[in-house]
Amino acid sequence: MISTGGAEEAYSVDGQNAYSIKEFLRPIERTAALYLMDYQEPLIFHGALNLEGPTLTSAVEQYRDYLINF
Repeated sequence: MISTGGAEEAYSVDGQNAYSIKEFLRPIERTAALYLMDYQEPLIFHGALNLEGPTLTSAVEQYRDYLINF
């Protein structure tokens, strides 16, 4: 699981961070491959600092399901 403080739009070529989350994770993905690890696509929560109410509840449920199905 990965959480970001910024909105999803911030993680794009035109966004504040200039790269997608997937691009930020490429070195980790490659390291896992070098060590014959089974890299799993992460569950990503954008704007985690501002999650509340039903949105937070939904994120918790998604995380629970992610862990159960891991």
